[in-house]
Amino acid sequence: MSTSVKRAFASMTQILSAVSDHLSGADIVRADLQHTEDAQKRMCARIDALRKGFSAIRDRHEELSERISELGRHRA
Repeated sequence: MSTSVKRAFASMTQILSAVSDHLSGADIVRADLQHTEDAQKRMCARIDALRKGFSAIRDRHEELSERISELGRHRA
C-alpha cells in the first residue's frame, strides 16, 4: 500500500471515529469528564493554598504569643 493510500485510510478512520463519537454522545461524555477533572484540580489547588495560608497564620500566631509571653515575663 502506498503512503498516500495509508494516509487517506487513516483520515477516513478518524472521520468515522469522530462522527461515531458525535452520534453516540461519547464526545459530550468525554468533554464532561474533562471538565470535572479540571474542576477537581482547581479545587485541590484551592484547598492546598488555604491549608498553607492557615498554617502560616498559625505559625505567626505562635510566634507572636511567645513574644507576648516573653514581654510579660520581663515586666514582672
